[in-house]
Amino acid sequence: MIRLTRLRNSNPLYINPDHIERLDQYHETTVHLFNGDEFVVTESAERIVELITEQRARILALASRLAAEQPAATDRPDADTPDTAGSAQSAESEDH
Repeated sequence: MIRLTRLRNSNPLYINPDHIERLDQYHETTVHLFNGDEFVVTESAERIVELITEQRARILALASRLAAEQPAATDRPDADTPDTAGSAQSAESEDH
């Protein structure tokens, strides 16, 4: 989510940037969403693009950091390896 400021209302407006269809900037900036909603905001179109870029960069950095902290699938003790799966099937066929 990015935080914007409505032109005639100082309450913050939080928008999912994936829902933005386009930005129009004349005297003020209008944010058009895919669902047809429009919001007139105080931020410039350039600043909104910067906010979206920064937000997506934070998401990618967090995802990268989380991926680096997670053990690989083969490192997990509960991960089935071909040897373990094959041994379990062999043991079942010997019992029958």
